[in-house]
Amino acid sequence: MYYSMLGYGFIITIFVFMLATIYLGRFIALSSSVSIEDRKTTKVAENAIYGLTALLVALTFAGASVKFDSRRNLIISEVNAVETTYLRLGLLDDDKSEALRHEIRGYLKSRISIYDKLPNLSAVYDEVERSLGLQKKLWGSVANACKSTDKILACQMIIPLINNMFDIANTRVESTQIHPPEIIFILLFILAFISALFAGYNTASKTFLGSMHIVAYAAITAITIYIIIDMEYPRFGFVQVHSFDVVLDDLLKRIS
Repeated sequence: MYYSMLGYGFIITIFVFMLATIYLGRFIALSSSVSIEDRKTTKVAENAIYGLTALLVALTFAGASVKFDSRRNLIISEVNAVETTYLRLGLLDDDKSEALRHEIRGYLKSRISIYDKLPNLSAVYDEVERSLGLQKKLWGSVANACKSTDKILACQMIIPLINNMFDIANTRVESTQIHPPEIIFILLFILAFISALFAGYNTASKTFLGSMHIVAYAAITAITIYIIIDMEYPRFGFVQVHSFDVVLDDLLKRIS
């Protein structure tokens, strides 16, 4: 569900549908024979819909915000894990240390390349497979280096770091698949449009439809929904976690 890739087009589409729904509600009210007094009896149902919409918006926004911050924290964790591992390799013999550090630099380049290739998902999947291959190669190289050295204490410090580095990298990849079920977003759209329909229905009791208020309501709703989805998929829209990847680039420069 990569609606955030549509950017302004997605916002405008929601905005237009919201406006159309509001005016549809007004048209239905004006076309019906229900009196203004009778319409007041629907307030309970309307308030329930408005409340449910607000609750769903709040929950989805909070969830998306938490996951957005979590993804940024994972980037920092990966930088720390790679840098610490790189430094600890200096505890081995110089020839083994330099060979392993060379492999880590290649692995880090692959990790950076994964996210640089977005939104080309096919290229991303290929790079992920390549990165996993480099993980296996690096793990094998570390295991062989530790077998052929008497620096057991150094290996006991390095191997857990290598494992942690791989775990964080895999967590970053898998975390991109953690999202609310699509039915939640569909329900969010439905409630937003029903709220707009009721809002338009209530304007029939007025002789003048305030365009500024209607446009503002539709625009704010559209932008809010977009931001929620954008934070759920922060590599495709305006809310970008990609800018935070600079810390990985900086690390590569430091160890190159």
